[in-house]
Parts: sequence; C-alpha cells; structure tokens
Amino acid sequence: MYHYGNSDESQITVMGACSAAAHFLPPMLRFPGTRFSYNPLEGFEEAALGRSETGWIDSEVFNQWLENVFIPGVGARNVKKPVLLLIDGHSSHVNLKSSDTCVQHGIELYCLLEHASHVIQPLDLRLFGSLKKHWRQAVRDWQAENIGEYVTKVTFARVFKKAWEASTTAEVAIKGFEEAGLFPLNPSVTSSFKIEPSKIFRQQETETPENQEPNGPEESKTKAAETSQQKTQNPDNRELNRPEKNRNSSCRYNTPITEHCIYKYWTRRTERRNEHRE
Repeated sequence: MYHYGNSDESQITVMGACSAAAHFLPPMLRFPGTRFSYNPLEGFEEAALGRSETGWIDSEVFNQWLENVFIPGVGARNVKKPVLLLIDGHSSHVNLKSSDTCVQHGIELYCLLEHASHVIQPLDLRLFGSLKKHWRQAVRDWQAENIGEYVTKVTFARVFKKAWEASTTAEVAIKGFEEAGLFPLNPSVTSSFKIEPSKIFRQQETETPENQEPNGPEESKTKAAETSQQKTQNPDNRELNRPEKNRNSSCRYNTPITEHCIYKYWTRRTERRNEHRE
C-alpha cells in the first residue's frame, strides 16, 4: 500500500501488487468519501476504484480488491493454482471473509512478519521508493504545465498514472523479490543490519553492570562524572526517560506496549511534532 496525503480528509491509498515474474496488476485507488461529483479515475481508467470515509484500506475494500482485481488478473493469465499471495501483517488483510474468498479460488494467503516490511516486503524494498521519486517528478511536470495549480483529488489519477507507469518495470519487480529473499528463496540474503535496534536505544557499553560495584571512591566519582557527561551530551536520554504523565496523552499508540523501542521512538516523534506545531 502507498499513501498520499497527510490527513484523513485528503488521504488517498494506492494498493498495488506484482509477481516475481514482473507482472503488475492494475492499482486500486482508494479515495476518501463514498459519493463523488467527479470521476476519480479520470485519466487512469485502467485502475480500480475504492471508496471509504477516510481513504484507508479496510477489510471490506481488501476483499473487493481480491474479487475485482487480483482474482480476475490471475485468471486472465491462466496461472496454475494454488497461487501464493504475500501480504503485510496489517489487520485490514486478516478477516474471515477474505480467508474464505481465498480458499474458494485456490489462493494461499500468507501474512508477512509485522514491522518487517523494510526487510522482506518486495514492494517496500523497490517499488514504493521508485514510485515516490517518479510521483514527485510527475507533480513537478504537471505544475509546470498548469501554472499556479496544485494536484487535487480531481486530478490525482491522471498525474499518478505517469508515475505508476514509470515505476512498474520488470527490474523493480525482480529485484524486489530477490532482495527480500523470497524468489529465488534465499534466507541468507537478508542483512542483519536492517533488524538491529537504533543506536539511540542501545545500552551504553561503558555503563557499570547492576551487580558490579566500583573498585573505590575515585572510580565511583569517575563513573558518576562520565554518566553525567553522557546525559548532558545526549538529550535523547532525558527525553526517553521522561515520566509517563508528561507525555501527550491525546495521541494513540496501537502497537503492544511491550515493544519498548518502537514505543519510545513513536513517543519522541509525537512530542517533537507537537512542539513544531506550537
């Protein structure tokens, strides 16, 4: 999924899929709203249309994508069943109706590991990066031809078509599956660097273990001075250790609280964003 827009009122979600053989299915463009006074697909009639109040993908739209895009696309190419469909672990993809639809049409639905799309999601590894680059260029070209105007929901499809066609190349699809280690299957291709925690969350190697005491008063003073200096030089230490009551309680965090690193990072980003707004 690729998102365009920074609010629920302007959020447009693009749902795309491709095979390891570089066959791209027409994208589904999901617009916010259920009724339109214009044609949302004008200029890109080959795409599929999705509707929602916010523009986000939910289980109903995912099932519509299965029935109207994926299943017809696979059938048109006479692909031998069963077909393996790899999706991310988003909750909108996991529901009984979608599962039943896949069983009826010989589709093996497999959810990739959550929070690992940057490691094993072929489209995240290749397509979406290329799509962002070509989207920016398509917007610049459109604005150069339409001086003083901006890309809106009315003109989104025609501008996006140019970026989509420039991004969906055979090299992008093949390299995406290769770098994810999915096809050809190669578990060793994944670099451990991508799954290491950020440096700001790593425990300082110079810290004294809890069960080890300083050898003397001089060492104790030295350790205290080093700890004080580290906290002064790294403001992130103070920010990560702020009490819960000082955090912005109006923001929602939907991931289990046991994932401390992700939670701390999310909290810090939320606070900084609120400070910039003020």
